[in-house]
Amino acid sequence: MKIDPQQSAKEQGTNIDITLKNGMKLAAKHWGDSSQPLVIALHGWLDNANSFDEVAPLMPQFQILALDLPGHGLSDHRGPDCFYYPWEDAIIVKEVMDIFEENHGSSQQKCQLIGHSAGGGVVTIVASIYPQKVGKIVLIDSAGLAFTTDTADVPRFFSSTIRRNEMAANLKMDGFSSDNSATFSSIEQAVNERIKGFSGIISHSAALTLTQRSIKKVAHGYRWRFDPRLVFQPPLQLSESHARAFISTISAEALVLLGANGLFSNGQADERLACFNQATIEFLEGGHHLHLEKNKEQVAERLNAFLLSEPLHQ
Repeated sequence: MKIDPQQSAKEQGTNIDITLKNGMKLAAKHWGDSSQPLVIALHGWLDNANSFDEVAPLMPQFQILALDLPGHGLSDHRGPDCFYYPWEDAIIVKEVMDIFEENHGSSQQKCQLIGHSAGGGVVTIVASIYPQKVGKIVLIDSAGLAFTTDTADVPRFFSSTIRRNEMAANLKMDGFSSDNSATFSSIEQAVNERIKGFSGIISHSAALTLTQRSIKKVAHGYRWRFDPRLVFQPPLQLSESHARAFISTISAEALVLLGANGLFSNGQADERLACFNQATIEFLEGGHHLHLEKNKEQVAERLNAFLLSEPLHQ
């Protein structure tokens, strides 16, 4: 296991590659110094590490490691016979924590976790099954697992998902075409599609930030980098009971920052969020990507205040 630093040409953050035990390359962006407390930040569905470009520079007392989860951003895609499951991402986050502990001698400190949207679901799994590794957690417009299904629906969902994936591959739909086929004639065209949102409309600046790490140049234009299999949900889904069980077993203190115009503005997740043992839940101005929008300073202020405060239970 090794970390291969590569200096980024961008003003913010440093691009690094993390080589996992199975040989997969996990791309990430890093801010801060290795002597500072480590915060691992996880983006949402079809986003990437650029999701934290606005708030990470406003957290100078931490080293921020924003990952491109497998299949997203600049990270490797999973093998052709694999799907994308949140529990597998959780295991990868644990391995990344171990790598940083080994390389930087940070074993005396627990890692803090931030998760936006679906990344928050991964955070709840990590905090639940690896409590000895996790200090505090923050969910940004997230209520844990993003995609769940009723237990009774598992067989039907499994069958329909397999059929949809096979049909999309056969018809070369939704990015299943040749890796050199262009989807967009310009970056701006891709940005405009991203503005419409995969999970709600976002500003042009936020869309551009995410698109820059999610797009690649091909012969006659541009296409998304993310694995097209991510567009369809994997055949096996955890249930609402699973989502609540993970949350209810978290011993870490939690801060949940929800957008006043986000996915949970009407109390859709109140019952699930009530399963936290110790959580502060706040609504801030903004939508689903409030940490990338104009209210980023207030989001960063709340992150700093929470992560720097003394734990409730030593």
